[in-house]
Amino acid sequence: MLLSSLSEEILPLVVGCDTSRDLWQVLERSLNSPSNTRILGLHRNLHELDQKDESVSAYLQRAKSISDELSAAGRPISIEDFNVYVFRGLKSDFKDLVTTLSARTEPVSFSELHSLLLSHEFLHSENLTKLQLNSSSTSSIPDTQPSAHLSHRNSHPNSTFHSSNTRFNHRQGGRGNGSYRNNRGRGGRNSIEVSYAQTGLFLSQRRYITDLLSKAGMTHSKPVLTPVSAPQKSSVPGGAPFSEPTRYRSVVGALQYLTLTRPDIAFAVNKACQYMHSPTETHWTYVKRILRYLCGTIDYGLMFNRSRFWDVQAFTDADWAGNVDDRKSTGGFAIYLGGNLISWSSRKQRTVARSSTEAEYKALADCASELTWLRSLLTELGYPLHQSPILWCDNIGATYLSANPVFHARMKHIEIDFHFVRDKVRQKELNVQFISTHDQIADIFTKGLSSSRHRFLSGKLKVLSRPPSS
Repeated sequence: MLLSSLSEEILPLVVGCDTSRDLWQVLERSLNSPSNTRILGLHRNLHELDQKDESVSAYLQRAKSISDELSAAGRPISIEDFNVYVFRGLKSDFKDLVTTLSARTEPVSFSELHSLLLSHEFLHSENLTKLQLNSSSTSSIPDTQPSAHLSHRNSHPNSTFHSSNTRFNHRQGGRGNGSYRNNRGRGGRNSIEVSYAQTGLFLSQRRYITDLLSKAGMTHSKPVLTPVSAPQKSSVPGGAPFSEPTRYRSVVGALQYLTLTRPDIAFAVNKACQYMHSPTETHWTYVKRILRYLCGTIDYGLMFNRSRFWDVQAFTDADWAGNVDDRKSTGGFAIYLGGNLISWSSRKQRTVARSSTEAEYKALADCASELTWLRSLLTELGYPLHQSPILWCDNIGATYLSANPVFHARMKHIEIDFHFVRDKVRQKELNVQFISTHDQIADIFTKGLSSSRHRFLSGKLKVLSRPPSS
């Protein structure tokens, strides 16, 4: 009866006791020892682990702290036991992932577990947002915070455009709707329309797209599912010179402004901008495909949802030697704040990369630079980040290189980028993690994709159809 009343933490201490007297003596020595009492308390904390409303990062950090304390006390636990404790306290959202990881023959390391849980949490929040948009609610307009920054980089490969360089005035109009008007625009045709949805703000440029299609004579054109045919490398074959180069530049310039709320066309517009100097008939046909895509997605825009998390995550990718004309690579990144897209880029790299790792690392360095600027901006606005931004990269070589203190001789040609990223990782200002190519959101900024893949990644960017207004 005495043995049945003991906890799992005590049982290993009394194994081998022949009599009740021996058992009581062992219990007395164990419970009277301050160190043993502390160890028992730590084991109890592990048994009572519960994620509740914590983020995955905070939950894992709490579990890791308990495990480190046990190790310091001379009672380390195995990685298998640690994973069991963590799995037991996770929310039901992670049930499928826990089942998969528990079935593995080899134990999951802490770093891998951290990456997998973070990725699952991020993807789950995206799916939850879509379900919320499709559900009906009679609640009042939620209290939302406007995003501090919205930037994109998408232009000629040797130039950069920031939406933060354009000033906007807010004008309230109608019930539940408003607009942001560009000071340089005339009237409201260049306005960014703002709709107050049940879960946040929806930014779109429907009127602007309508005017653009009318200007290009594409109002009644047949829609297509993607802005770029797949597979499409970063080159458009030449042809006869286009008879109206000014018209080409005007339309492509208008498309640049449209990417403020339509990051799903960033790669296509970036490529069209590369032929401003001497457009051909083939290039004009390429631009018309972008317009046909917009014709079928005229009601789409960028969604910003409420979020109780204030974390920054970024995705970076590169299409190595994708341009068949000069074999330069196209790099891109997407940065999220609390699950909302706030900064993105699609641009051709300035130099030719001699390996896929070099191309990926250049894109990683560009994203790290943007993250540094965003972190500084948020601090100035009074919202400092308490956790290091996570940068997801699908190239194992670039991921390992960012954390490897040994500088590889074969990578000396990217020495500046290496030291920049490496210093950020060493100072814990950046956390570079590996992600599978299937889950790499920045893939949409580097190459042409199939219709299903493009639709999937556009949803991850939160480029959605206009939701019902509150």
